[in-house]
Amino acid sequence: MNRIVALLGTFFAAAAAPVAAQDIPELALSPGEAVTVRIDGGGRGMASERGKAVWSDFDVYAARHLAGITPPEAPTPVATPFPSSSADPSPEPVPAGLVRVRLHSIAGKHTLLVVEKALIAPWPIAPE
Repeated sequence: MNRIVALLGTFFAAAAAPVAAQDIPELALSPGEAVTVRIDGGGRGMASERGKAVWSDFDVYAARHLAGITPPEAPTPVATPFPSSSADPSPEPVPAGLVRVRLHSIAGKHTLLVVEKALIAPWPIAPE
């Protein structure tokens, strides 16, 4: 998979930029909204583009998968992997330096948060 997808959770970090260097704009989304944030080489959020959250084929696939599993009782350190086959839709690639966030409404009763970023960041990865 060529991107990281975080679903049904809270996620928005500038990956490896030191906390003091992060200057990520505060985001507030209503169901049906989307935002794209550009991250510069220092891990700072540059400009954000807002719009309507459009369901991708992969979003629909993820929502259907998640609807069939029992949520964990407590936070988990890693995401539950999705089953995968060549017949499943592939996520669209995310250009380096972008983070795309969509908040989908599901029948007006639930929401699905989708956060996508490039797997390889354009800034240096700090050692852990």
